Amino acid sequence: MPRSVRALRFPSSCAAAALILAAAVQPVAGQEFRMPSSLRYGSGLLDIPVASVLPHLAIVGSYSGFNLSVNRVVVLDRAGREVDRGNRFDKWNSDGSLTFGFFDRIEVGATIQHYDSEEDGGNMLGGFARASLLPASIDRIGLAVGARYVSSPSYGTIHELDLQPGRLGHPDYRLVRSAGAYPEDFDTNLSPYVVATAHAVRTGNADMTLTAGWGTGMFKAGSDRDFYADAAFDGLFGGVALHRGLGAGRVLHAMAEFNGFDVNAGVQVDAGGIRVGAFALGVLYDDHSTYRSRKFGILGSVAFCGAQRKLCAGRTRPEPPPPPPSGPTAEELERMRQDSIARARAEEERRLDAERERAERERARRAAEERGTLEERVFFDYDESAIREDAAATLRRKVEILLARPGVELRIEAHADERGSEEYNLDLGQRRGDAVLAFLVEAGLDASRFAVRSHGEANPLVQGATEEAWARNRRVEFIITAGLDDLGRERPR
Repeated sequence: MPRSVRALRFPSSCAAAALILAAAVQPVAGQEFRMPSSLRYGSGLLDIPVASVLPHLAIVGSYSGFNLSVNRVVVLDRAGREVDRGNRFDKWNSDGSLTFGFFDRIEVGATIQHYDSEEDGGNMLGGFARASLLPASIDRIGLAVGARYVSSPSYGTIHELDLQPGRLGHPDYRLVRSAGAYPEDFDTNLSPYVVATAHAVRTGNADMTLTAGWGTGMFKAGSDRDFYADAAFDGLFGGVALHRGLGAGRVLHAMAEFNGFDVNAGVQVDAGGIRVGAFALGVLYDDHSTYRSRKFGILGSVAFCGAQRKLCAGRTRPEPPPPPPSGPTAEELERMRQDSIARARAEEERRLDAERERAERERARRAAEERGTLEERVFFDYDESAIREDAAATLRRKVEILLARPGVELRIEAHADERGSEEYNLDLGQRRGDAVLAFLVEAGLDASRFAVRSHGEANPLVQGATEEAWARNRRVEFIITAGLDDLGRERPR
């Protein structure tokens, strides 16, 4: 039968068998949290499957690729014996897959590998299916059976041998089903397996899973071929993964595995159904041949939950229903709610009263300071009306307040000592009051807010005919005539 026919018939047969198996087993649960996307097995680690399956109607499309850089290639004859060493080559290998989940029981999908012309090996098509076996009541361990089929590479008329696909998804003419130098057939088209996954650790936002399984085909074949296998465990494979929630539906997966031949490791971030990751294949190798070298690659996938009609963000299954209500009745809860509201209102009123009281005390303090500054006297030298430096500093403090309190008005009352005639001292006092008014107006205040009045020598502040008494009587006083209630208020910013 032609290889192309076999490649097309097996995925459909595999899917049909999985559906029959799923109908025969008890209901099981889809994965509780999103497992990472594997390279070629649907849900899995990197190159091995896990026991959990996608939820019903979930779809995951994946792409992965890695760089294969080889310094030397082992050249074999038709009997499988080494005859030469080939040249170095570099190649980017690509894989694509589409995975579907059905009934929270099975997972089926299709793959395409290599993406190249027929002369260079062609596209290798494949399909896979896996059915979860244990009932939903067993939530800490999963058990599944599955299989994967991959078509053989094709080199056109260059190689007519019965070639088989290798574990790297890279066409290799040396992978012949039967070779005289090796006692066992190399048969990797079909890889059936059984796998178990256990939730070893569960915390609030992190889980650790352990996976172990056994399979034939890709997991086992080739262990007797030196160029292909460095270490093999007769089909056994396994891995460990840490799944840590990052919030907002995001999950970080860190994993390490053994696929039957190689130790691989990688990380993957699931950002609400869009997954990106990086991995290394053959991390323990230090050689530069095809199968015994480290290979680094990337992976990306998109997970769509068909039942919810959106990307698979957060948990892939609905949260369990809440337990039945217990505790207070509806009437008791309403009474408790009203009491809580009343207590909150009373507490708020007390807080507001205390805040108002503090604000009023602060305003009274500021009002007293501002009034003291506005009513502060300024003094003059003998027989002078010029503003002294100390008087100017006092007037500037008044200006600052008056600019912020446009409703405040002042009466400027000017005085002189007793020396000189009464008429002269009245005129001297007027000149002193006018000098103060001119200072205030030049500072930006409206003259209409002030009234000037001279008392001359009529109202001495201090009685006596001494220099000290005369110095205190040569003064200008300020009386607040309007805007007293404006003092102390918060100034506009």
